[in-house]
Amino acid sequence: MKWLVAMHRERERTIRDALGGNARTARLIAILLTYAVIIGIIAILAIIAYVVYRLV
Repeated sequence: MKWLVAMHRERERTIRDALGGNARTARLIAILLTYAVIIGIIAILAIIAYVVYRLV
């Protein structure tokens, strides 16, 4: 979980630099991207579970 928080902070810093210092927008985009990563991980685990279930 620590790596996810570190990745979120680094992403927010990068976005803020790209937007020229707009911290509020950068925070929102970083949160949305972090949620997308979490949903992606859950989806991959669900696909793996489904494949294992079908094989058994």
